[in-house]
Amino acid sequence: AHGLKPGERVVGVLGGLRVNKGHRVFLESARALHDRYPQIRFVLVGDGPAGESIRRHIVELGLEKTVLVVGFVREPELAVAAFDVAVYPSLSSEGMGRVVFEYMAAGRPIVATRIGLAAEVLKDGETAWLVAADDPGALAAAIDGALTQPARGRQQSQACRRLVETSYSGAVVTGAILTESDPRLDSD
Repeated sequence: AHGLKPGERVVGVLGGLRVNKGHRVFLESARALHDRYPQIRFVLVGDGPAGESIRRHIVELGLEKTVLVVGFVREPELAVAAFDVAVYPSLSSEGMGRVVFEYMAAGRPIVATRIGLAAEVLKDGETAWLVAADDPGALAAAIDGALTQPARGRQQSQACRRLVETSYSGAVVTGAILTESDPRLDSD
């Protein structure tokens, strides 16, 4: 739908185009990886107030043919399903950070900054590649690791999927809330 070719590898970010989301850092890491991986497409899914600035930065970095800005999509899970590597480059805590759970539930290899919820839920080397925020070099190295270590990525993404199913699914969270508010509902 967006000009991606079958078999093309995709490294993507899902999230509103806002300064604190780290899209500029992601683009700088894409620039660092582009020469090594000219066939990789870097995709931004979302829209927001920083959209024009981000598009200008893509041009400044010479990545117009490598980076695709999809904009808002009604079914973000389909976009995430197209990612070979899902990136969460946030610069500051976003509170809930729902996209982290979406990546986990989709079973995508994740590269994330050690910020807020991502740092609380994900474990470096077990469920994701975690890096310091606002460090394009570290982000590029972690993305490179995810691209060159597909078996490790599969293990981590499977661990994420299990974690969502056992600890963060709607049914599990609802059950925990109900049990906490009425201990008689605890089945143990």
